[in-house]
Amino acid sequence: MKRIVKVLSAAVLAISLTGCEDAVAKLKDADTVIMKVGDKVITKGNVYSAMLAQNGSDVVRNQAMKVIGDIEVEETDEIRESAQMDLEYYRAIYGPSFEESLKQNNLTEEEYVETLIDDQQATKLVTNYIEENFDTMVSNYSPVKATVLTFSKEEDASAVLAGLKDGSLTIDDAKANYDTSSSGKPEIVTMNTTTYGTAMLSVLLGQKADDGWTMVSSTENGNYYVMRVEDDDRNNYKDEIVNELYGTETINNNALAHYFEKYGFHVYDKILYDTIANDYPSILVQK
Repeated sequence: MKRIVKVLSAAVLAISLTGCEDAVAKLKDADTVIMKVGDKVITKGNVYSAMLAQNGSDVVRNQAMKVIGDIEVEETDEIRESAQMDLEYYRAIYGPSFEESLKQNNLTEEEYVETLIDDQQATKLVTNYIEENFDTMVSNYSPVKATVLTFSKEEDASAVLAGLKDGSLTIDDAKANYDTSSSGKPEIVTMNTTTYGTAMLSVLLGQKADDGWTMVSSTENGNYYVMRVEDDDRNNYKDEIVNELYGTETINNNALAHYFEKYGFHVYDKILYDTIANDYPSILVQK
């Protein structure tokens, strides 16, 4: 039954908004007075217009995301347990101020857990999109799993390179005996990685695991990099790549555009349309 309700919700999102182009929504009782401050009269229409301008795009985006998330991402016990753990974490970190914040926002703990579940479903929407388009992501961002050691002195980098190549040094030895702040742990590096210079990235992203350890200097920041690709088969560390690419603005926007178009998102209110166009242009997929 719950699944049927979710599907019906998507149908409402897709087809129930009908009306004239450039229409503007209006309250039937917009002139109803809800407050007076001296000679100033505040009506429901005043409040509605202010809320629409300030929060309208957020409310609409979040509600649409909730509908889509409920359909695309099953609410599992694992997701609910994770949300509950997040709640406990926030309560422990913020103490009484957390409870006060909930009260100020008119939320119970149960309602807040539901918002955390919505957040997790929204995150899963994007990671699902990356997984479904994994080959394209690999082509666009050239992710590799690599170990990189950064040095400020060429002599240190050269010595470490020679030692790693002939086996006389381990990575831990290099970290202990030479001046580097690198962790020495394998990491996912992509075209979007900003930690290293572009010259280094162009070399590293074109390498294979069989190339072994290599060194490249960067004129951009004066560093020397000793590096190697750990594994050529990206499917062996697919989850790590997905986690690294999540949060990339272009990917997130493309993912939202995909799902909002899939479920026929359409805005008929001109004021709301303009607000969303300013705040979240990627979700305006209507022709």
